[in-house]
Amino acid sequence: MIKDLKLLWKTEKKMDIFKSEIRKLKNEKRDSELKDRTKKFAVDIVRFYTSMPKTTESQVIGKQLLRSGTSVGANTRAAFRGRSTK
Repeated sequence: MIKDLKLLWKTEKKMDIFKSEIRKLKNEKRDSELKDRTKKFAVDIVRFYTSMPKTTESQVIGKQLLRSGTSVGANTRAAFRGRSTK
């Protein structure tokens, strides 16, 4: 009976480790997809900005769009690199 309990405990422990590893892989995939999407968004914003007319009004609005559009990727990267103190 004790051998059975030990075997069951080891099996449950291995299952917990396995589930934890699966969770990590899913999170890494999701994080990677988010990083790719924000990078593509920033590149699209830069391309749009360079295609805008060179009038003063367009340049003022374009610069604001450029700053806010590219900050999404920077903020995402900072959030991933951040560490919780809890």
